[in-house]
Amino acid sequence: MPLSGGEQRAALMKALRAVDEGLVVDEDRAVDLSRDVCLDMRDGKDAATVRRHAKTRFEGATVPSLTDDRAADIVAAVRSSFCG
Repeated sequence: MPLSGGEQRAALMKALRAVDEGLVVDEDRAVDLSRDVCLDMRDGKDAATVRRHAKTRFEGATVPSLTDDRAADIVAAVRSSFCG
């Protein structure tokens, strides 16, 4: 399971910021939500479910709505920078 400090956290913030600046307004929240995405993948959930959960988790507050494509971008960003 990923840790929330150091280079891994910085890489995650950079990757999520590239998707949408609003995703990282609250960095601690972004880390928590990203951990959940990693757990979904580790638990073997199918891609559509992981994407749907990411969309539900990250929508709201500073990112009022996300498209399915944006949710897929979030999953890719989390996978590549954080789930290790």
